[in-house]
Amino acid sequence: MQTNALKRDLRIDLLRGLALVFIYIDHIPFDRLSHLTLRNFGYTNAADVFVLLAGTSFALAYARRLDVSGLKAVLGPVLRRIFTIYFAHILVLLLGLIVLVQAGRDAPLDLFSTISGPVWAGLSPRDAIAMATTLEYQPPYFDILPLYVALLLMAIPILLLARVHWALALAASIALWAFAEFYGLNFSSTRSDAGWYFNPLSWQFVFTVGICLGLASQRPAPILEVPWLPLVCVLYLCVAFFMSAPWRRYGVPIDYCNIETLPLLNSSVDRQTPWRFANTLAWVFLIARYVPRDAGWLTHPVTQLATRMGRHSLAVFCVGSLLSLVARVFFACTHDSWLVEIALDVGGTGLLALTAYMLDHEPRHAPDTA
Repeated sequence: MQTNALKRDLRIDLLRGLALVFIYIDHIPFDRLSHLTLRNFGYTNAADVFVLLAGTSFALAYARRLDVSGLKAVLGPVLRRIFTIYFAHILVLLLGLIVLVQAGRDAPLDLFSTISGPVWAGLSPRDAIAMATTLEYQPPYFDILPLYVALLLMAIPILLLARVHWALALAASIALWAFAEFYGLNFSSTRSDAGWYFNPLSWQFVFTVGICLGLASQRPAPILEVPWLPLVCVLYLCVAFFMSAPWRRYGVPIDYCNIETLPLLNSSVDRQTPWRFANTLAWVFLIARYVPRDAGWLTHPVTQLATRMGRHSLAVFCVGSLLSLVARVFFACTHDSWLVEIALDVGGTGLLALTAYMLDHEPRHAPDTA
């Protein structure tokens, strides 16, 4: 298994693994450890990093195959990957619904409303599952895999454009993003009249840039050697941190600490905005410049806990989604406690690492390619 891992860019696996841990923690309401995740240090959050790296991984996995063997050799594996993610989403949603139904029978409160909002309570389980098959029904915290399905459906056309020229792919992507933002275009959803929480027509821009970065990484990148760019990135990250950090939580009485009060800077988790995307790119640029691909510490046993999770991101994400749901049920039925939070954070992260470890040592299970 180690031989296969060394063929991959372990920096990508590491960042994906950390993003999965952050997503798990962020999905546990009122968890104090969530105050230390990526979303507290700028406009971006773990979902941005995950989608960007998904595009990069897609390009690394399929671009050369497309050049050598043609479209047919790529189409089959991509469609299989789409169906795998789709059925994983349906399975996780079904298991999550079973958890809520079972917990709601014994708990002294309406778990459907208190944990996941009226979206769960407004439909019968049968109707919810039926509508989930069309991806029209997406309860809170169960909406990332449908986004990934939609992005992979767009991935081959994006890759074909990028193989002609990266600027052509980016221009088409920006045009689609702007058109969707201006006219409010989105996919239909029972959760909101506005459509999917993560609008694929907006988030495809992040995925497209990831594909272009993946293609660019296969040859020398002069932009990494521009001497003043690291300073620009650091300054931008500092400004983003200052403008978006939850200062009021720490008793700092400043009126501009809440970014949601500034319409031009509104960067809520579901919206993909230019300044939010620039925040993600700044992090990626600094890591690409200052963390060598062959850095020895990337193969350290401690680091491998995260890189394994990045290699098996789909399975780890599914397990994390169910664990975070169980944690929300547990919090709804117990009193607030530091010890409980630590146990859920450490225990859940440990289970994610164990899942990745078991898959990494299963010969029949290949690492995720995108």
